[in-house]
Amino acid sequence: MTALAHCKIEVRIFEFCSPQFSSKTYHSDISFHHNEHVAFFTNGVQPQSVWGNVVHTIVEYKDMDSHEFWKIKERLVNDWSEKDYDVANRNCNHFTDACLKAYGFDGLPGGYFSRGDHVDKQVWNWVAQHGGLTPKQADKLGAEW
Repeated sequence: MTALAHCKIEVRIFEFCSPQFSSKTYHSDISFHHNEHVAFFTNGVQPQSVWGNVVHTIVEYKDMDSHEFWKIKERLVNDWSEKDYDVANRNCNHFTDACLKAYGFDGLPGGYFSRGDHVDKQVWNWVAQHGGLTPKQADKLGAEW
């Protein structure tokens, strides 16, 4: 019989908030059993160092065969490195959510998982910031949008 390992998963959720706009954007990364944190970016799954304000940490433990634990991690990293990044439908939070679920945990908490109208607001804020609008103009147009 194979001995089970007490494997650790750690998720960090970062908050980004532009002082010009009221909406918040969240980024997440994940660490597999004390290894470096990784996140899904436009160029695949990459190492992640701390940046931004960590607003929430999730730590979970899973008693399972060590070989199986690393096999799941490797499959996730390889699969997601093959995917195209999409700000609304396939971003760092989707990767973290998929990782948690692959190990049998609840996914990323909904309040931090950027999706739906929150993503629309994020995209709008980015467009407004890079389009040279003032915060007042962006808020007025954003309300109409």
